[in-house]
Amino acid sequence: MHIVRRAGKNQSIDHIVGDRERRSRGVVLIAPVEVGEGGVRLLVSNGLLKEHQTRDRKAVGAAYLAALEQWSVGRGARIMGR
Repeated sequence: MHIVRRAGKNQSIDHIVGDRERRSRGVVLIAPVEVGEGGVRLLVSNGLLKEHQTRDRKAVGAAYLAALEQWSVGRGARIMGR
């Protein structure tokens, strides 16, 4: 997961090159995502995130990306007790 700030009129060359590189890897959209406590609990309960990583933005982002990748191939979240 990449954190990208909204660029103003003067985009840097690095930002433009980064966009081109992402598109070449097949990235279609980069969007900010808000993951709340419920989402974090779901990531932990599904084994995608360790309890001690819940305050680590990079770890939560990586776990969220892993969840999306699993979902994209038909392996959605496993909700216990439902």
